[in-house]
Amino acid sequence: MTTTKKDPEIEDLAKAVNGSGFPLQLGIQRVAASNPRWTVELTEHAWSDPLTGDEKFIDLVIRDKDARSVGPMRIVIESKRAARTEWIFLRENEPQDAHDDNRLNAVVRVLSRSQTKNTVFNTWVGVPFVPGTTQADFCVIRRDGQRSQDLLEKVAAELVRATDALATHEDTLHARQRADPSNQYPPISRVYIPMIVSTARLFICDAPYDRVDLETGQVNPSMIREVPAVRFIKSFGSLAPERSIAKSIREFAEATQRTVIVVQAARLNELLTKWDFGNLNLDLSAALWQKG
Repeated sequence: MTTTKKDPEIEDLAKAVNGSGFPLQLGIQRVAASNPRWTVELTEHAWSDPLTGDEKFIDLVIRDKDARSVGPMRIVIESKRAARTEWIFLRENEPQDAHDDNRLNAVVRVLSRSQTKNTVFNTWVGVPFVPGTTQADFCVIRRDGQRSQDLLEKVAAELVRATDALATHEDTLHARQRADPSNQYPPISRVYIPMIVSTARLFICDAPYDRVDLETGQVNPSMIREVPAVRFIKSFGSLAPERSIAKSIREFAEATQRTVIVVQAARLNELLTKWDFGNLNLDLSAALWQKG
């Protein structure tokens, strides 16, 4: 026999549902599925975190249906419900760069294996895509009007590891395919873009950091404005020095830089529609040649 819940209890249950991040995750999934350029590839994909050994889940992976892409492009999405929260990204406004507000490239995960075993690229490289967005490498989180101790870097770093894990999964499974019994290594090309989609409001903050008050550690921002998306770039990689070809600590730091796209949830469909990855076959070939 079904018991009808009292209204106050139903309200409490609804609060429990909305207090979780699952409605946002499902909403983002519907947005991606309804966009004619994208299709949902995976939801709740399991992976093992190499830092902790814990089993975790990728919220959502969507695939670009554009045939010009290097194979199906994947966006690896982490959804973050953040009620009454602002994410304020800091960047220097001096010296000004021509592309401060229009960054046209990102460091993304690439997996490319040719017909032959020896031609393999399984790394992170910079590739272009438009439209441009702002770029920053510091983030301050404010929740309910108060400075929060939470770090976006932790979420972004975990998402980068999840993206690496997904690429490894695809590489391992693809190697088992046998389109031709004599072809042990069929070709595969993938580009993976880590993305955080959040209900938080996103802001970019410019300030003359060369004029920081060194007694208080404070500065007067020259501009703070709301933006729909940010390219959050930092040394999120966990590459061990012995696995790197870098010859200096600066080269090593650059080799571990990754880009995580941070998007305000209400603007996601707009960005998915506008983004143009161009002819990545050519762009990626050039990037890999330079790296190689």
